[in-house]
Amino acid sequence: MPGILEYAWFGDRLLCRVGSCPLCGQASFVEGFATTCCGAEVQFTGARARRESPGDGRRRSPNNKIRVQILGAQGRRCFYCGCEFGSVYVRNGRELVRRLNWDHFVPFAYLQSNPNTNWVASCNVCNSIKQGRIFYDRTEARNVISSEARTRGYLLPLAE
Repeated sequence: MPGILEYAWFGDRLLCRVGSCPLCGQASFVEGFATTCCGAEVQFTGARARRESPGDGRRRSPNNKIRVQILGAQGRRCFYCGCEFGSVYVRNGRELVRRLNWDHFVPFAYLQSNPNTNWVASCNVCNSIKQGRIFYDRTEARNVISSEARTRGYLLPLAE
């Protein structure tokens, strides 16, 4: 029987591990879909990640240097919907202005730290929809956020 794959946070690193290997009984990490101890096959359960080592526990914003780098890399657009900050969006027939929010791609609640590589520039709409969810990648985040935005009455054209 294959072991059950779970995620565990070690500092700001998310690692896959098996509680105990189904073949040899040792605690083990996972590479691909096999344990590092003896190569036993594992499968993902979709369970949430557990924290194994503490972060600093203090929520911060990125410093100015990081902000400039992120905004430049993202073309001053929301990481999730791709719309420009300051552009107009419509919700329930009202025109509103898209504001910049600094978002932890992997939520602070899971990392309990603020690594520079975890920041993205998000619009206020996408950030409020994303909340504390973890996504596999940007594509999954965009699909979920755009679907939920329509459900909540937002008209959000996704920029390509």
